[in-house]
Amino acid sequence: MLRSCVFSLVRPLTTVSSSTCRPSLCLLQATNTRSVWSTGQEPRRSTYLQDALTPDEIQTASSAVKGYMSASGVDDPRFVAVSLKEPKPNIDEPPKRQAEVLVLNPSTGIATEMLVQGDEVISSEDLPLGTQPMLTPADCDLAESISKSSEEVQRALKERYGITDMDKVVGDPWSVHLSSEEDRLLVEGDGKPRRLVQTFLYQRMEGEGLECNHYAHPIDILPIVDLNSKSVVRIDGLDRLPAPKIPTDSVNYHRNLLHTNSYLETQWRPRMKDLSIVQKDGPSFNVSDNNLVDWQGWSIRVGFNYREGLVLQDIKYKGRPIMNRASLVEMAVPYGDPS
Repeated sequence: MLRSCVFSLVRPLTTVSSSTCRPSLCLLQATNTRSVWSTGQEPRRSTYLQDALTPDEIQTASSAVKGYMSASGVDDPRFVAVSLKEPKPNIDEPPKRQAEVLVLNPSTGIATEMLVQGDEVISSEDLPLGTQPMLTPADCDLAESISKSSEEVQRALKERYGITDMDKVVGDPWSVHLSSEEDRLLVEGDGKPRRLVQTFLYQRMEGEGLECNHYAHPIDILPIVDLNSKSVVRIDGLDRLPAPKIPTDSVNYHRNLLHTNSYLETQWRPRMKDLSIVQKDGPSFNVSDNNLVDWQGWSIRVGFNYREGLVLQDIKYKGRPIMNRASLVEMAVPYGDPS
């Protein structure tokens, strides 16, 4: 199984992207609906209808979906994404603010796309069986927890490497490619699609906290977990005997552990001289109406969504329309590709 992007909607499973990316500001779990706003100010609705949802709007949409699914007997939905459904221009009626919600039912393995207006779910569509939404940070935390709490994984670590302290073990979750028929059968399970994550394991060898660069100490087995059943379904690498030794060279970057390094610097470099950048008259740009940036004759609406990241809208130069919308839709990083 190969690494793949953990933050992309995969439809169907066999078309997983091999890119790596990061979640955006509007990728919010329903249990943590306060976003980060660069101005440091309390966010508010701007006058621009295509602005990203505010935290309050996300909370309202999430609550509506919870109630809708609870009425259908689903009490533990896993929220994947809540974002604005960008309205299309309509001269006949004003556009409405609507939220697109992507949610997963762990008991069936089925993902559902819902459209929410205000506090009401106005449409709901189950995605084809086996469709896997992107992995969220909460999914990654769950995958590591499943892997480290597995008795089978703990036994393998003890027998092969003498590791008994699981606090010194790190699980680095990645989604998977279905590179063979065996992989596809593994996903199908007993009729309920498995939500698979592979957890690369590493050992913390220096320090007592999280500052150790555990990537210098890879462990040569690979547990594969199913988030739906919360179980380890396979451990790759157990056939490698004798077990490869875990590299012990210290390769640290945290200042508290530099003294342990095997070949990197062992002391913090001397302090650099102060560099001061001063704009005595203030910045040359202005931010108004939540996200409208004016600079040197340009005006740009700056926003984000979980799929594309940065999105620029309503771009004008001295009042003249230049572009309605601009974004960099996709970026691919070919991990492990020697070509």
